[in-house]
Amino acid sequence: MVVESAPDALAAARSATFRMIDLLVSRWNFKEVHAYLLCSVAMNLRFSQVVNEPMFTVSSANSKSVLPARKLF
Repeated sequence: MVVESAPDALAAARSATFRMIDLLVSRWNFKEVHAYLLCSVAMNLRFSQVVNEPMFTVSSANSKSVLPARKLF
């Protein structure tokens, strides 16, 4: 899960999406194009808060079930 805030809702959503792609590339060794494709079909993008003007917070998440298994330790 990645959380981003920005004064513009669209900017926060874009930033959360790009950070999720970066996370998939750096932690799961996805190629950038494959991370982008996975996000386009499996990522959940949600408004986390809209009441704290002028900031909007957006979260992006991918289910672990769509990611390859990974040994953490």
